[in-house]
Amino acid sequence: MNDSNDTRQALTHHGFLLLRQGRFAEAEEPCRKALALNETIPEAHLNLGTALKGLQRFEDAAHSYKKAIALRP
Repeated sequence: MNDSNDTRQALTHHGFLLLRQGRFAEAEEPCRKALALNETIPEAHLNLGTALKGLQRFEDAAHSYKKAIALRP
């Protein structure tokens, strides 16, 4: 694994852990950072969608969920 992949995985996991705690606003940032490193990671899109849904940003959440589904049907 390279450093970028390790960082992306750590950010995706950090976002997931924040989501599990219901910390939706805080979870958005690591999800977006992970996607900035690699936009093809369905888990990061899923986590971002869940964060946005928790923030009641439903259209944005739907967009993230659609990306996650497209990447892993």
